[in-house]
Amino acid sequence: LSFLSSKADVIWLHLVARWLSLAAILAVRWRDSVPAHFLLGDVAGQLVVLRRKNCGALAQPDFCVDGFQAFDGAFRTAGAVEAQRQRQQPQTALETPCWLDVFFNVRPRGLLTINVPVVVGGQHSNLTVINTHMPHNSDNTELLWQLASLTAQASQKGQVLLAGDFNTLPDISISHQFAPLLHTGNVMSNEHDCLTWDLSQALTRKNDCTPRSMQLDFIFLQEQKQPHHQQEDHRPVRMEVLSTRIVDTSKFFKTGAPLSDHYGLASDIRLACKV
Repeated sequence: LSFLSSKADVIWLHLVARWLSLAAILAVRWRDSVPAHFLLGDVAGQLVVLRRKNCGALAQPDFCVDGFQAFDGAFRTAGAVEAQRQRQQPQTALETPCWLDVFFNVRPRGLLTINVPVVVGGQHSNLTVINTHMPHNSDNTELLWQLASLTAQASQKGQVLLAGDFNTLPDISISHQFAPLLHTGNVMSNEHDCLTWDLSQALTRKNDCTPRSMQLDFIFLQEQKQPHHQQEDHRPVRMEVLSTRIVDTSKFFKTGAPLSDHYGLASDIRLACKV
């Protein structure tokens, strides 16, 4: 390796060699696995929010994408400032390996924000939908504080629905990990565990009978904050969770072409004007 100019070159060479080895193993041995589809096939890393094509309630012209925000240095720094202001220390001393940082640069994690105009009880309102994919095997305290700040800002103009893969850590309580979100008014849609992931069989889904051991995917709701000066004829909108469940697993998987290494989570939510 005498031709390499620095230690950094050696590290990058090792990383490239690891990626090539992983790609070869996935292509040959686990070609039907989720990682193979994710890295080599047609399962992309982008966040997606879908709406029913013929749904009149979602066909209004103001339905639009507000944008994608990557969990970059600026996002993390803003979260660190908020965490410090709230006097919350990092939840764990876990450090993200350098190879995982490279992976996050190739497949950036972040959040997608959608503006959804709704009409409730004859009055116009707004629902902000945020879809996120948090880094795995990482302490996401700073990211969650900034995410909590964004949901609080969005609740100034309407209701907020936050959902996605939060990659919670198995050895820390859910209430402690989600303290930033709960502190700013976000409410979890399920009272009991909805297990969407199998810790002992990570990154593979052979069929709809694969067991699951923990919940990584969550849906949070936040009602609109009451403005200081509210019109007399304007009534605040209430969000009510009717049910939360695991998506029908028999319809969720296709043999040889896994849609995800997670089980889907679905919530039925009703919007109504408060009396």
